[in-house]
Amino acid sequence: MSYNDIEFDYQYMSPNDRIEIMDEGEGMFRIAQVVPKVSKSGNKMLEVMFKVRDRNGREWHIYDYLIATIGDEAGMKRLNTKIGNIAKAIGKPEIDDPAYNKRGLINDLLGCSGKCYVKIQEDKTGKYFSKNVISKFYPHGDVEKKDYSEGLDDESLPF
Repeated sequence: MSYNDIEFDYQYMSPNDRIEIMDEGEGMFRIAQVVPKVSKSGNKMLEVMFKVRDRNGREWHIYDYLIATIGDEAGMKRLNTKIGNIAKAIGKPEIDDPAYNKRGLINDLLGCSGKCYVKIQEDKTGKYFSKNVISKFYPHGDVEKKDYSEGLDDESLPF
């Protein structure tokens, strides 16, 4: 049997439909990988792979890049803000302290977990696939609190 003997049921799919991405919403993340790299413009950066679990229990890989743009004050401020938000989400506020030695950042991030909000980012040019991005990191311990003070019965108890 050759490939010519096999019938394929093929329908065209647009590029954005070929890649599966997570629906927008909250998720739990774990930092699975942190790799030091150099950006296209020659700046030092960390490529961070987040494993994000959605509310259905499916796991997605979302990449983010922590780029040190030396000489660009606004870029460094964005980097420090992002690192600070991640530090608060994983319960390690010491990472956000100016006295913190950034050389330990990779080890301090690796394996940590927290809660985030994921959005879908679409390419306006149409050249690239849509992708997931983490748009918000929730502070460590920030969980949804429900008010069960009224109308409690066996059906509405949270356990």
